[in-house]
Amino acid sequence: MPRLIPEQGHRALIYLSGVAELVCAVGLVRRTRWASAASTALLVAVFPANVQMALDAGSGRHQGGPMDKPALAWGRLPVQLPMLWAARQARPIADPTAT
Repeated sequence: MPRLIPEQGHRALIYLSGVAELVCAVGLVRRTRWASAASTALLVAVFPANVQMALDAGSGRHQGGPMDKPALAWGRLPVQLPMLWAARQARPIADPTAT
């Protein structure tokens, strides 16, 4: 989490972003009208937290776990580019009954 955000709010924001990711995933699968924009906005919004995670990886600031390895934390950053592209490409399926 970026250091700009007070630590007491970190856990709530992490859970909130996780719920938002799940909601966006459902929207993308269902091809809802809002899912592309919401997913793009969410990916952009969480990017600073992912950068901070990469900067802190292996420093002992986290509880550990698989993503606390610098190579993995830095490696996930460029993966967000194709995810952004895919989110932007998601479009609602045209209704064949609409005239």
